[in-house]
Amino acid sequence: MLDDLGLDWFHPPNGGGRWRGEGGKLKAQGVKKGVPDIVILNAPTAEGYRHHVGVVIELKRVSGGVVSGEQKKWLAIFRRQGFYSTVCRGQKEVRAILAQLGFLAANCQDIDRRKG
Repeated sequence: MLDDLGLDWFHPPNGGGRWRGEGGKLKAQGVKKGVPDIVILNAPTAEGYRHHVGVVIELKRVSGGVVSGEQKKWLAIFRRQGFYSTVCRGQKEVRAILAQLGFLAANCQDIDRRKG
């Protein structure tokens, strides 16, 4: 979906189970615990949000997902650096935030189905 919107973004290789050797290698390369799931490098375009330099989103399940201390720390770090930082529970909340920030038309139901 974010590619379809023409956004410059990435998902850090955090999360998921890892065997000890792989985890150690990633840590040595600079992978940090708690970094948000989605980093959007484009500034929001909606009025009232244009002062942000980008957006970070921590993704959680619709029910039961808990934001860890490390995740709260990273959201605050990004916020201090000028990013809009938020937690979204499910795809519906992600779409609502993207619309609020001006990346997605508020009345757009599902851009993923526009192809073809």
